[in-house]
Amino acid sequence: GVVTNAINATFKLVGSAATSIEQFTSSVVFDASLMFGKLTLSTSNSDDIIIGGNGVNIITGLDGIDKINITASTDKQDIVRLDGITKTQNRDEITGFKSGPNSDVVLIGAEETSAQTMAGNSANFQEITTNTGAVNFLTLVNDVLVFNFNIAGNLLGNNSASSLNGTNLLAEIGSINVSAGADKGYILAFQQSDSYIYHVEDDGDGSISATEISLIGTFTNSNTWDVSNIQIV
Repeated sequence: GVVTNAINATFKLVGSAATSIEQFTSSVVFDASLMFGKLTLSTSNSDDIIIGGNGVNIITGLDGIDKINITASTDKQDIVRLDGITKTQNRDEITGFKSGPNSDVVLIGAEETSAQTMAGNSANFQEITTNTGAVNFLTLVNDVLVFNFNIAGNLLGNNSASSLNGTNLLAEIGSINVSAGADKGYILAFQQSDSYIYHVEDDGDGSISATEISLIGTFTNSNTWDVSNIQIV
């Protein structure tokens, strides 16, 4: 159910019982690192710190900037839900995400892409393997544009305003156009050891500007992804 809590309250969860928390009413520090049961949890609508358990973690980030650590569940398939997040002020910062085949999963929303791939399927990817300086994002058939190479520099994750929108990204990869005006979708980019998921929504002219790109997910020490790692809900 819903947990009514004081601002920045701290909770520690232990044991092996499955636990489901619908939402917290205020910002929270939640530590389930000594828990071994399945954890299904939604954050508050403020800034939260969530430490997952050793069992399966299904964590939904709501509003606010959430720091989510799922390092403990080394042999489980965790799920992080980013569906509904389209603005950088509600981004999630994830540690311990296991990328690669049959590993952890990020859920994104069908309604937040122009391709609108059916829920329950892996996202459709458009892969860019070299930096060409200009990209046409085929948004009518692809949910995610993947820059599948190490982007030069180290500015995507420096938490400046230009990293939270698309300024630093576009400075390194060049221009992005979408299939039609007002199209939307996601970008997955890699730099050094980290991964970044952005939501993109065009204002109607078919050309993506920096302010039409919002960083919604940062994945620390996770930069080898498989198509199964991003699914539609």
